Amino acid sequence: MIDRLILVASCLGIDPKTLPDGEAPLGAKLTLDGRREFEAEEAALTDAEYEMLEPHLPPDPRIEGRLKNREVLSALIWAQSTGRALTHLPSRYVSSEAVRKRAERWAVAGVWDRLSDAIPTLDLSQRRSLALHSLCLSYRRRGDRIRSRRSGNRSD
Repeated sequence: MIDRLILVASCLGIDPKTLPDGEAPLGAKLTLDGRREFEAEEAALTDAEYEMLEPHLPPDPRIEGRLKNREVLSALIWAQSTGRALTHLPSRYVSSEAVRKRAERWAVAGVWDRLSDAIPTLDLSQRRSLALHSLCLSYRRRGDRIRSRRSGNRSD
């Protein structure tokens, strides 16, 4: 396994000597297809981060068993961080379809717009700010496309 990891690191232009004990840098694991597989705590929002973001999100669903906003954001951040599609979410995130639908509803409702505007004012790490800003931009565009289709203006 270590030989494969060294081979993958070499193919990605990473010096295998910089890998501590045969592991990938930054707490990530390199998979055979060359993607970085982050540990759960790498992508998950901390309590402090979520407390800063929560006022800019709609209220959590009151129905028992529905995904909480924090779970949705964490799943989206995981997918973005690893470069994987939502359909490849680990089982801890429950339903990729529910995450996708909620993110699109937020896009149409302008939640991503508000969150994007608020990110510079929040005390987030630069890495987290960039990740969230990128996520917001992506879903803002998706929301624009959905609204455009609904209004009958197919400009894309």
